[in-house]
Amino acid sequence: AAINAHTAGSGGAGGQTGQFGDEDEQMQANTKNLMNAVSSLPELTERKRVIDKHTNIATALLKEIKERQIDNFCAVEEELFAGKADKSQVLKAISMPSGLLSDKLRLVATWVLTAETLPSPQEFEEIEQVLKGSGADVQALNYLKRLRNLSLTGSQRAFAVPGQAGGGGGSTNQSNILDFADKFVSQGLNAVAKGMKTLMSQGQTF
Repeated sequence: AAINAHTAGSGGAGGQTGQFGDEDEQMQANTKNLMNAVSSLPELTERKRVIDKHTNIATALLKEIKERQIDNFCAVEEELFAGKADKSQVLKAISMPSGLLSDKLRLVATWVLTAETLPSPQEFEEIEQVLKGSGADVQALNYLKRLRNLSLTGSQRAFAVPGQAGGGGGSTNQSNILDFADKFVSQGLNAVAKGMKTLMSQGQTF
């Protein structure tokens, strides 16, 4: 009986030792996980900072778009490019209180440049009155009007070729000038686009 009691006691002690060993391993695992979490804390903090920065930027942009109703101006501009909008839609957009003067001037400039024919003086006067009433400077539009009068820009760039042979040279020279101007502007736009891509790629590392 004494032997059996000793054996039972030894078994109980062994069980307690095993239990302590499991708890020890669990504590070590928890400690390791905690240390890993602490070591990754700076990285997580930086990720949160970047996410917060982009979230703030997106929120500010959305607020600006809503306040200025940029989406409405862009919609009219796209319709102008597609030939589906006219002066009445432009006049309606620039008559609304929303939008900056630059937004309204850009829309009118798009209308002037995309119109199939040069708008009439009456149409210009109606548009300019609304812009001036808002405090806008219309000198840029007057410049675009002169360019359209000279057929140097806008939707219709093709020059009428006279029936007589003597008038063909001037038309050809004007076309060559326009081709050169188009190439020059395209090269400038490409350079700007490359610069913007470089800035955006660098901005991703901030």
